[in-house]
Amino acid sequence: MDENEWSLRELYRQSELPGDNPLKAAQEKLDVAVRAAYGMSADDEPLEWLLELNTTLAAREAAGQPVTAPGLPSDIGDASVFFSSDCVEL
Repeated sequence: MDENEWSLRELYRQSELPGDNPLKAAQEKLDVAVRAAYGMSADDEPLEWLLELNTTLAAREAAGQPVTAPGLPSDIGDASVFFSSDCVEL
């Protein structure tokens, strides 16, 4: 990004170009991982699925039922094993 003086939007425009490129491949892997983490099928529309999830959780909360917050469960002992140092830095 620095080398090409691109913004994040300009970077992601590269994924809209026809053909294969490393950004598309990385985004596809991320999409698969996120869908697996949430239990989404490949056919689920992400925004519709998340709205339905949000509606369900809001109804549970309003009914006084337990809702688990995002992140690791509270009974995880050593959370450090779930974190890595490979990340995007701005």
